[in-house]
Amino acid sequence: MATARELQDHDPDGSVNRSYYAMFDIARAALLSAGVREDELPRTHSGLIGSFSKHAVLSGRIDQKLFAALGRAESLRLIGVIRERHSMQKPQPKLWCGRKHS
Repeated sequence: MATARELQDHDPDGSVNRSYYAMFDIARAALLSAGVREDELPRTHSGLIGSFSKHAVLSGRIDQKLFAALGRAESLRLIGVIRERHSMQKPQPKLWCGRKHS
């Protein structure tokens, strides 16, 4: 529990990422338990989420609020990925365009 709290406090993007993948894996397991064969599982995140909606949410097996949490987690994860990529870019040199003062 201390590790989870540390992650949440010091690396919120990492915390969201791990939470999302836990939810993603649960959605994948739910599809398998609903009878979707492993070789028929969607190959993309959006495909798996859409299939999860069809098989678990629309069938009434999973509450819509839980499904919405998966969508929010995915959005937050993507924001974190973008933020990480942006912070990894090398800073551009600043050009000084000053005038001589007399």
